[in-house]
Amino acid sequence: MTQDRLFPASAMPDRDWWHTLWPNPDRVVRALRIGQGMTVIDLGCGDGYFTAAIARQVLGQQRGPKTEMRMSPEQTRTMVEPAGFKLETRVELPPYHYGAIFIRITA
Repeated sequence: MTQDRLFPASAMPDRDWWHTLWPNPDRVVRALRIGQGMTVIDLGCGDGYFTAAIARQVLGQQRGPKTEMRMSPEQTRTMVEPAGFKLETRVELPPYHYGAIFIRITA
């Protein structure tokens, strides 16, 4: 039996689909009585729709690497662009994060 037959590929629903079912992940996590200081495993987390809400409840705050450990957006560009990519979009994800979408430059 092949691996494909044992574990058929499935597509994850998009974020809008999850939002239609559970428009407020924080409320769902509170209803599950997940709270500060608990140890929680997010099994089958898919794209992490509930992960941030769980982290907020358990940690009492948003999480991210220490400031001195994070690469700035400029440092990220300096590392990625020489490999043949160009920054297409930068998205601020407050309070601690940003997203960077790079596209491959075709020669």
